[in-house]
Amino acid sequence: MSENFYKIPVTEDDLNQGDIFESIPFVQLDSKIVTQMVETENDLKTMDISSHVPDEDQKTDLVVASIMWKPGIVISQNCDATREEYISFCEIRRLEDTDKDYAQIAHKSVERKIEYLSKKEYQHQFKYFYLLQDQGVFDGNKMAVDFRRIYQVKKEIIDALKNKRIARLTDKSLDHFRSKLGNYFKRFAYDGWYVLNKGEYDIFYDNARKKLNDHELSFIKPYPWHI
Repeated sequence: MSENFYKIPVTEDDLNQGDIFESIPFVQLDSKIVTQMVETENDLKTMDISSHVPDEDQKTDLVVASIMWKPGIVISQNCDATREEYISFCEIRRLEDTDKDYAQIAHKSVERKIEYLSKKEYQHQFKYFYLLQDQGVFDGNKMAVDFRRIYQVKKEIIDALKNKRIARLTDKSLDHFRSKLGNYFKRFAYDGWYVLNKGEYDIFYDNARKKLNDHELSFIKPYPWHI
């Protein structure tokens, strides 16, 4: 029997890596510290966080924050998801918001989108993991796990929100997910011209001068073997 991309967990199941939640409360902090409590929110007395000097014995501060309810996927290992106080999540976003190249073809034909996802254009995208539209999961927009957006949420909150869990990656899709997640964090970040020798770099830079403005050009800095 073939294995699906997802399986649907029941509420009583333990939390696992690869569990997908329909909505998770991700906290977005403002750069303000509350200095005085007042009657209404509009009258809050605040100071900029950069000017705040906490006392030695000060453990907590009141802050201005907002909660974003967004889809998320567990990236904590199974043992950590069971025992640790905080659970790590990556945000799940629309594919066109995650991948600017895909955004250019999002309104094109189904054939063009299939071509993009099935060829190297997607395979070489290390910053996200595409989530299949299947089994009633993500029937509307194409969605992706954005590895650049990581949040931690208290386990007691997640346990109370298990009814928001809509799917779990199966063994095959979870292996792929783990590989892409690991590759994102272990990849060696380097500029495209890093691999060029001096002669190739000179040609590359000369071509760049014809296409880029001064600000964009300023980011192209030679490595020692280019000088």
